Amino acid sequence: MYKQNSYGLMMVVLMVSLTIGMISAAKTAPSSLSSTLTASNIKSLSSMIESHRPSNGGLYDNDLKETFYAVGALTRLSQPIVKDSELCKQVRGLIEQRSNDIESVFYGVSILSEIKCLAANPVPLSLIENAVQKSLENGNINELAAAVNTVFLLLDAKSISYDVANLESAANRLVSLMDADGEFKLESGSDDASIINNGVAYFTMARLSHRLKSVAGISNLVDKVVSKLPSVVSSASDSASGFVWHDLATTSSIFRGIVALTSQSEKVANTITPLQIQRIGDYLLRFKSTASLQDAFNLVIGLKSCAKNSIGQPLSVVLNPTTFDSSASGKKLVTVQIHDIFDHPVATQVTVAKVALATARNTAVISNKELSDNQLDVSELKLGSYVADIKINPSEDNFHPFTVTRTITVSGAAAVRDFKLIVADNKEALANSKQIFTVESQNQLSLELPAAKTARIFFRVVSGDQPFVAQQVGVRFVSKVNPSIETVVQAVFSVDSYSYVINSRDLGKLLNFQSGAYAVDVLVGDSSIAPLNWQVGQLTLNFDQAATGTTRYPVHQPIDHRFRVPESRPPQVVSQTFTLLVLAPFVIFLIGLPVLGANLNRFPGGMGFIYTVAFIGCAALVGLLIVTYWFSLTMVVTLRYLGLLLIPTVFFGQKTLSHFAQDRVSKPKQL
Repeated sequence: MYKQNSYGLMMVVLMVSLTIGMISAAKTAPSSLSSTLTASNIKSLSSMIESHRPSNGGLYDNDLKETFYAVGALTRLSQPIVKDSELCKQVRGLIEQRSNDIESVFYGVSILSEIKCLAANPVPLSLIENAVQKSLENGNINELAAAVNTVFLLLDAKSISYDVANLESAANRLVSLMDADGEFKLESGSDDASIINNGVAYFTMARLSHRLKSVAGISNLVDKVVSKLPSVVSSASDSASGFVWHDLATTSSIFRGIVALTSQSEKVANTITPLQIQRIGDYLLRFKSTASLQDAFNLVIGLKSCAKNSIGQPLSVVLNPTTFDSSASGKKLVTVQIHDIFDHPVATQVTVAKVALATARNTAVISNKELSDNQLDVSELKLGSYVADIKINPSEDNFHPFTVTRTITVSGAAAVRDFKLIVADNKEALANSKQIFTVESQNQLSLELPAAKTARIFFRVVSGDQPFVAQQVGVRFVSKVNPSIETVVQAVFSVDSYSYVINSRDLGKLLNFQSGAYAVDVLVGDSSIAPLNWQVGQLTLNFDQAATGTTRYPVHQPIDHRFRVPESRPPQVVSQTFTLLVLAPFVIFLIGLPVLGANLNRFPGGMGFIYTVAFIGCAALVGLLIVTYWFSLTMVVTLRYLGLLLIPTVFFGQKTLSHFAQDRVSKPKQL
């Protein structure tokens, strides 16, 4: 297609794309959860977790840590643990065996606590005291956290007696691992801090603060940690996938730690917004179908933190249904369904702030309507795509009010009516022109428009008897002689109709001033209707300027390439003679060896034989490589192979020479 025509089509496509983009943005405004963890998701997740456990009821994946992840996820989802008594006994035995490994002890005690069998399988402090004390004093951040949380789990189960004041030094040591940017080091001697360690640090600090609230100075430590939270929150990646720190495990752990700190400091609520929490929830829900026990655990603890926090619990807002047939009878009701992240219904007061056509957002057809039973009557809406702004005001305090934007579509059929073509001498005379050509049905128009005339296309798009404002309306001109010459122009809407003014200058540029007969079509597109192509008929256009080429690529003559005539070569006998002369020294060498007395009588035996044969073989390969280079190889490839061959050649050469030297020294000199 020619250049000007392409530009015209590109402009139309650009305007259409912008329109659709704005509507899509309205549809996907990130003010509520995109999905939830439904009962079906929980069932599938539980089945996946149980598939990792052997049929005899042992450890999940035969590993204590994997069992910790599996049990933690199942109990938080209120799912039963099959054969829990056998599991408790096996875990208690592993704690006994690994009493010096504080992380294994923590996993084991946590499992017993989750299954609620810690009282029946007590873990005495004397068994793990050395590991706890060592971790509190010298362990890395994970070992320190494991020791602290193990003590708290045993205290909660009333299994041990322990003075929590002894943990004050652990709190100080934990905060000392934080650097200037708010990230935590793995251990005291390390210079590198990582945000991966922040989640376990926050959660442990929150639990220490709760237990040590009577200890002077503990609140200062919490404030020091909280003061760095804005920097940590700002370091997260806010992308299409959600609000993320590094990966699932880090995101879930940090967010759980932040939620835990909210109970210890009111300042935490100002560091993260409800919208960011909703974005975290959207990211976590992407892992609903995970096959990893660790991911399942991190998913669940992250979702639990989303569902139980005082900053702002995210909700899902779904309209059901969202599409209606304009020809259907009876009431058309839209139900607004509000659920939390675990798909539990939430009591709310719903107000529809505004409902407007997507193409006329400033004109509301419904406004400030409080819903009864969360149902909106849209029976009066005409054909079209509507954007609804809905205010959600939850009854519970932990849910904050917010507004969402949703789309409601009333589908049906549209038609073109009252098509007219008005012709005048100029644009100003169109209003009083008597030359009006009416088109009642398709393919009825047949008219020639002189170059000096101006015309206006006028028509209405209706649904039933009501005007319909479609998202995309244009007029297409296609040449009857050369169908590759075409253009689509945008029709302008005013009051209740569409129009387009034809003049030889503007339309001529789009059609490259190609005079002739053109098929005229009205194109109507909208998300609520099937695309409409209303064929008007034929319009013969005449342009007073000379037509230009219809292609940007001129015709070129075929390329005739002739190869250089090969130079004459000497007779074959000359080449053969030259080859014999080149090979003559090698032949003379072979013949001269026996003449000079060369023989194998003194060829070494034992390891000397192996070294000598290997050296001769390597030397022969080097010679063969040089010959191959002469015929086919490149210099770069040859040098690469030569470098590899030189290593064994030098090695075996040195061994061979050493052997002969020792043999010469060991044998008596013959006179």
